[in-house]
Amino acid sequence: MKEKKNNIEKIGKKRKKLENTKGKTRGTWKNGRTLSEDIRLIRRGIREFEKILPKQMRHVLFKSILGACIPTVAVFASAWILNELAQGQRKERLFWF
Repeated sequence: MKEKKNNIEKIGKKRKKLENTKGKTRGTWKNGRTLSEDIRLIRRGIREFEKILPKQMRHVLFKSILGACIPTVAVFASAWILNELAQGQRKERLFWF
C-alpha cells in the first residue's frame, strides 16, 4: 500500500515539474500522462496479463505479427502479377498465381 502511495506522490511531483506558468503541462497527451508513464502502464499491464495467463502473451504477440504480415504478402503478390502483366514477359508464370 505504501509503495502505491509513494508512486502516486512521485508522479504528482513529476507533473508539478512539467507545469509551466499557464497551468498547462508540457509533454503530456490529452489524458494528462506523459509517454513514459503510458509505457510504464503498458508494461505493468503485460506483467499482470502474464501472471493471469502464463505464456499467453507470446501467442497473442505472434498472432498479431502474423496478422500484420499477411496483407503485405498479398500486396507484394499483386505487385508481382501487375509487373508481369505490364512487361509482358513470362506469362506462363501468371498461371501459377
